[in-house]
Amino acid sequence: MKLAAIVLSGILCLGVTTSMPTLSAYASPSTYNDGVDALTDELWWQIRPEMRGSKIDTGDSLFIREWQAIQRVVRANSRSFSGGYCFDGYSAFFDGNLDRVADVVFYVRYPAFSDQRIRQEEQGAARVWTEIRLRLRNPNGVTSC
Repeated sequence: MKLAAIVLSGILCLGVTTSMPTLSAYASPSTYNDGVDALTDELWWQIRPEMRGSKIDTGDSLFIREWQAIQRVVRANSRSFSGGYCFDGYSAFFDGNLDRVADVVFYVRYPAFSDQRIRQEEQGAARVWTEIRLRLRNPNGVTSC
C-alpha cells in the first residue's frame, strides 16, 4: 500500500492507495499519527541527511528537540480523516509551514534568540536560518494531482 496525495478545495489529503508514490521510502502511514511521524521524519532527514534511516540516540537531546519541534508544526497543520490525514492548504504547508519548520529548528539550536526576529545586523544567524530553510522541500510523493 502506498500514500496518495489529492488536493481538493485547497486541502492536501494523504491516504492509502496502490497507485501513488510513497511519502517516504521508510514509511507507508496507515494512521494519522503514523502519517505525522512519517512527514516529521522526512523533514528532519532533509535537515539531517546523515541520519536518514537511523534512530535518534536517547542521549542526543538536540536531535530529539529538533524532531519534536518539527512534529509540533506538522501536527498543528494537519488533521485526520478516514484512511489518512490532511494538511490544510497544500501551498501553505509546503511554503509557509516549511518556514515555520526552519524557525523551530533554528530556535532549538539557538535558544538565546528565543522566538525573536533575526535583526538585519545578525547576518550570521540569518545565514544559518537560510541554510536550514534551503534544505527543506516538498517531500517526494507529496504532490498535487
